[in-house]
Amino acid sequence: MHSSTSSMTSKGQITIPKTIRDRLHLDQGDKVEFIFTENNEVLIKPMTKKVADVAGRLGAYKKDSAVSLETMQEAIKNRMKKNTV
Repeated sequence: MHSSTSSMTSKGQITIPKTIRDRLHLDQGDKVEFIFTENNEVLIKPMTKKVADVAGRLGAYKKDSAVSLETMQEAIKNRMKKNTV
């Protein structure tokens, strides 16, 4: 278990220590959620996903060229026919 400390400003702001930000992969503008536990402790959970975190996941579905609207509509009609038979 690792711990870090920080002080609250007069405006109620607390800086999340760099070691915590790095471990949670937090950057400026990211949102975090504060969750109260039954023991009156607070968990900090990152709320945002960065493009870099999901980049490349759709690459397997990439097509060589764009598909026309007519081609898509025809494919939908054919699929619907197969599902009703």
